[in-house]
Amino acid sequence: MKVYDQAPEFLDEAVKDLKQNKLELAIISTIGGLDGGLLSSEQQGRTSFKRWLNGESAAARQKRRNNILNTNPKVFEEFIQRLKESTRASVFVVSSMSAYEEALNHQDEVGRNISMVLLE
Repeated sequence: MKVYDQAPEFLDEAVKDLKQNKLELAIISTIGGLDGGLLSSEQQGRTSFKRWLNGESAAARQKRRNNILNTNPKVFEEFIQRLKESTRASVFVVSSMSAYEEALNHQDEVGRNISMVLLE
């Protein structure tokens, strides 16, 4: 949980070190990962079927590509600001009683107050 809480500071430092060529390489790599490279007929069919099951349209994929291609340091800065301004989110975990009791012993490490809701 501490890692998530420290995300804005981590991203803030990462953006300071972000060089344009690194960002361009990351964008190219991300787009390449979306498209999946050369696929066999079987892989193309499987990918198409998954997209159909998920209701993923070609327009939605293109919108995602456009968003990735338009990424710049300002986008990261705006995201970091939203993270800093956000209120603390609730975290819910389903566990056994023994795991819950063990978590109580580590509340300081988790950085959250741990409470339980019993479901019957």
